[in-house]
Amino acid sequence: MADVNVDFIGVGAQKSGTTWLFDMLSEHPEVSFGEVKELNFFSKRKFFLSKDTGNYEKGLDWYRSKIDYDDSKVNGEISVDYMLDEGCADRIKRHCPDDVKLFAVLRDPVERAHSHYHYSNQVFDIGDDFEDCVFTYDEYLERSRYYEKLKPYFDAFEKDQIHIMFFDDLKDDPEGVLHGLESFLGVSQFTPETVDEASNKTRYPRFQAVNKAFTVFYSVKDTGFGRWLWDQAWFQAVKDEVFPRIKNWNLAEADRDPVSPEVEQRVRRAVQDDVDRLEGLLGVDLSAWKP
Repeated sequence: MADVNVDFIGVGAQKSGTTWLFDMLSEHPEVSFGEVKELNFFSKRKFFLSKDTGNYEKGLDWYRSKIDYDDSKVNGEISVDYMLDEGCADRIKRHCPDDVKLFAVLRDPVERAHSHYHYSNQVFDIGDDFEDCVFTYDEYLERSRYYEKLKPYFDAFEKDQIHIMFFDDLKDDPEGVLHGLESFLGVSQFTPETVDEASNKTRYPRFQAVNKAFTVFYSVKDTGFGRWLWDQAWFQAVKDEVFPRIKNWNLAEADRDPVSPEVEQRVRRAVQDDVDRLEGLLGVDLSAWKP
């Protein structure tokens, strides 16, 4: 018997449309999600700009408490860090039902890394330009090496338990991609009114000082004072109601600087071996992702 009742898990990739999928499936009357997107239970890997190391050490009871299980629906979660920590596949295999379904959406490796870079600047203000950042911090390229991250899942699970989608298809035919995923999950076709709207678009701080203040503030969460503060009901109200409004006010949409052809080719060469292997694993033509 499985340790946890979960029917499906979305494993990634980061900055590739998983928030849109979460938003769409959350409206489906036959689907039930965990308490939030990104439960990150099966991951032990530390994100390089954060102290978070996943929630596996919190134990199975913690995970069960976060899954809003409804036996009349299909139940699941989406956590993009499950395509960062190679140990996630084995942990999911160990604790979930034998027939659990897994899905991932993949994006052009350069576009994904570029979006990731801008997201990091939105949240952490890393300051480097794209080329410096992507070749200084390993995680940007690592998250774009999809073969390396998906192979453990294909080793641990049957191929028909894994559904792969592509970001370009999601942009061109969002309703078709959604219906394909619904079919894979075994639920009826359902099209939310917001199917053509983007989710989780990266925005940029109007004032970096405000952004940095939040980063510093949240860094005290695991200190004695931070744990005391986070336990206060009045602070929870401020954190949940006031802080999001300030953050939202401080973020604005802006055009991204394009990736230069030289940098684009450098990134493509860096992931080319992985792309070649991914073609063989998935049986698809990914020549557009190559130098």
